[in-house]
Amino acid sequence: MKGGKFIKKIIFIVVVFMIGVISVDARVDKIYSAEKIDGMYIRKISNSGKEVTRHGGFIRRVSDNQFVYCVEPFVDLVNNHTYDIYDSNYTAILNITDEIWNRISLIAYYGYQYGNHTEDYWYYITQIMIWRTVYPEGEFYFTDTLGGDNNINKYAKEIAEIESLVNNHYLTPEFEEIKVNQGDTKRFVDKNNVLSMYEVIDNTNVVIEGNELVINGENIGIENIELRKNNDIYEEQPLVYSSDDSQKVLSAGYIEPVSCMINIEVIGYTLKIIKVDALTGDTLKMAGIKFNIYDANTNEFIMEVMTDDNGEIIIDNLSKGSYKIKEIDNQEIPGYEINEKEIYFEITGEEEIITVEFPNNPVLGALKVLKVNEDGNSLAGVTFGLYQSDGALVDIVVTDESGIALFENLQAGTYQLKELATIDGYLLDETVHEIELKLENNKLETVTIKLVNYQPKGSLEIIKVDTNNNPLPETEFVLYDSNRKEIKKAKTNSEGKIIVDNLLLGKYYLEEITPADGYKLLDDIIEFEINNNKEVITITVTNEKIDIDIPDTEISMNIDDYILEKRKNLLK
Repeated sequence: MKGGKFIKKIIFIVVVFMIGVISVDARVDKIYSAEKIDGMYIRKISNSGKEVTRHGGFIRRVSDNQFVYCVEPFVDLVNNHTYDIYDSNYTAILNITDEIWNRISLIAYYGYQYGNHTEDYWYYITQIMIWRTVYPEGEFYFTDTLGGDNNINKYAKEIAEIESLVNNHYLTPEFEEIKVNQGDTKRFVDKNNVLSMYEVIDNTNVVIEGNELVINGENIGIENIELRKNNDIYEEQPLVYSSDDSQKVLSAGYIEPVSCMINIEVIGYTLKIIKVDALTGDTLKMAGIKFNIYDANTNEFIMEVMTDDNGEIIIDNLSKGSYKIKEIDNQEIPGYEINEKEIYFEITGEEEIITVEFPNNPVLGALKVLKVNEDGNSLAGVTFGLYQSDGALVDIVVTDESGIALFENLQAGTYQLKELATIDGYLLDETVHEIELKLENNKLETVTIKLVNYQPKGSLEIIKVDTNNNPLPETEFVLYDSNRKEIKKAKTNSEGKIIVDNLLLGKYYLEEITPADGYKLLDDIIEFEINNNKEVITITVTNEKIDIDIPDTEISMNIDDYILEKRKNLLK
């Protein structure tokens, strides 16, 4: 008996503890399956393979006919069943993680009835997205007809819109540095494009218009402004409806506010000095170039300033008036000449930033390209392109009669020289030549480079064999060009081969002039042609043995002399 009382006591303690963990709203409500949505058909498949197709419709609560969403896609809904209402501890009631609860509450908030999401089909789009979140192992599709094929593209645009709103819920406005001149009104665009969803808290000098923050500069200094996300769709918080006998549902509600702080600086007028190349207009990204600023009317020295790594100088909080800028003489600007002129400007208040470009003439050099052939003769008409190290084209020049291509007005730096086109009878040089123009005492000299173009050539391989395909050494050949001019005379080596390299493209003739001992001379002259660079022409020449018929005679003759005499007669 004592044991029984002890168990009851433990059970009582557990119940009390659970009541303390899960807060139950004193209200109850009934949930029912309401009107169908025209053309809304869906299919859902559980991880066990259970498949359900249906004509989708609303689920509503009886008390005020407000729509709710199912969060248990494979649990049946018992119509007009009584539910307990929970306004906290949602994850415990639904047995889900905080991450999943946060996502489905945002989907419910940004889904049906948010903004222009007022058509009925938005309700079921929201429902499908909630199911896909709470039951990721299942499959949920829209179909065009009841039991029809899955249409994975249906409502894809609407789903993407809700996804974007959910994913960007915690994305706060972001601006470039916010500065405005005193007395001016300036607009700043939100880079994250979410500003229209926010409101300004307790500041009359800052208003939101669409995706722009409009600021009226009043008091000089830095001010912190709070922007808070609007959350005025629902008056009540999300509610979860739970019953042991029917599927759990939830109603959309307001969400925790999102806010951010931004800094606004109200300043005087700004002068921006930009150091530029006098020829190209490009900014000279050089730090440490010094200037003096004077009052243009009184010639009073105001300040010395110096460029940053971007070749710029920013001076804030200048008063209206006339000014002049002068580059300090006793300094060296690598690759550029000192500009001795004074530049005048005026601050009138019409512009918040006054930009002054201060030009310098670059120190210039040149590149001289001399193009020759293998014999050292100049080649005119060869086209070269010169490029900066980043691949940007500098210039294209064609060699003159002296074979020279001159690239002028070049600044210090590394360049790439490429041959773009050559002349007939020569190979294009595909080598990319890196050229560097170096400053010495802030001066540049002309760089000269000599480049050779080669003519396309091929090779000839002569293979001399007998009728049994055995190599025949000591066979002599003569090679002629197309004009029958002798080019080379050579004998086959021990392998019966002759290799002739560096033959220009064209037609050639090959003649055998001396056969190997004991073999017939080849009477035919062989014609061949080399058409492509590095082409190898292989010619196999077969010689037959000389048949020697020694007559039955009493004439005494040395056998070697007889063979020699026989060969002479054959070669006549």
